[in-house]
Amino acid sequence: MKYLIIFFLLISSLGFSQEIEDLLKSRKFVIEASKITDDEGNANAASRKLCFILIDTTRIIVQWMANCDNNGLGGITLDGEIESFELSTNKSEKETQHLLDMACNMDDGRVKSEIKVEIYDRSHANATLSNQTTSIFIPEQMKFLGRLVPLQDSNVIIGSE
Repeated sequence: MKYLIIFFLLISSLGFSQEIEDLLKSRKFVIEASKITDDEGNANAASRKLCFILIDTTRIIVQWMANCDNNGLGGITLDGEIESFELSTNKSEKETQHLLDMACNMDDGRVKSEIKVEIYDRSHANATLSNQTTSIFIPEQMKFLGRLVPLQDSNVIIGSE
């Protein structure tokens, strides 16, 4: 009985891993952040509806609250295009790790960023955004910790200018 349960869990995990890989290949997903860490290592709780990285084919939207205010005020929204998108997978006995590397050009070319994403079998996602441009509004590096959600199932609120 014990081996049957382990076998079932392994098969379930493999199927789930394939779903994540298919979702990433579709380029229609959102990484909804429940925690954001800045370049100084300060971690703050975040609202998944307001702090996210949205991918829609070649378009990217990165949004976060400047001071992690969850009231919808004071956030930053960057909209742009994905210049490169590379996906790889590492499989072990216990879990599968999906790695995604993206280069982005946002805010009408004023912000160039690299984003490295690690996604695990249960859709836990860690995204590190490294900015190639300097700005007083945008940290050099940020980490978004959260979950991977299909674009059509996400309830994020995109800010406006």
